[in-house]
Amino acid sequence: MHRSARWGKNSRSVEERGFLAGPAWRLTELRRIIRIFFEFLRGFRALHFVGPCITVFGSARFPAGHRYYELAREVGRHSAEAGFTVMTGGGPGVMEGANRGARDAGGRSVGCNIALPREQKPNPYLDFFLEFRYFFVRKVMLVKYSYGFIVLPGGFGTLDEISRPRRSSRPARSRTFRWCSWAANTGRTSSTCCATGWWRRGRSRPRISLACT
Repeated sequence: MHRSARWGKNSRSVEERGFLAGPAWRLTELRRIIRIFFEFLRGFRALHFVGPCITVFGSARFPAGHRYYELAREVGRHSAEAGFTVMTGGGPGVMEGANRGARDAGGRSVGCNIALPREQKPNPYLDFFLEFRYFFVRKVMLVKYSYGFIVLPGGFGTLDEISRPRRSSRPARSRTFRWCSWAANTGRTSSTCCATGWWRRGRSRPRISLACT
């Protein structure tokens, strides 16, 4: 047998062996499909009545008191005051700031968490949260129930999460969303505030005024 065909077969890592194993048994694949189906079903049922949402994307690394955490808190507060449910990935950092801002304003705060071995724990400012096993199911939930998206500073995870609404804002592909940005009430530009977003077409955009630091 050619050496490349055996590559990874004797890896000490269970994850590597699973990744390199190729197609699984048909029954195993069927079980996986069923798990995915029920995860979608659970998400659809739980989020059906959350109301119109604003989804806030951003890094999980900024602690309370950081300027981007405080900016997310302002975003969450203004979104809740405009009558929207604030939805995030449910973790710390920017996500916690947005959920905390919604709680400050007496609005509804929802999180779509992902099961990870570290870092991604539900923040304490959620009215309720769902935890997903599959990233792609979570991404669908973050988009499906939202009328708009606000993107704050983040890393590769944030870029991955915003890829779907960003593609939908391109006229050649879809007219579901249109791109927009918010100017700060301090007179600075929205790029200085690092707050941009997409809005679902056919819905009026709320006047969200952001305070930069």
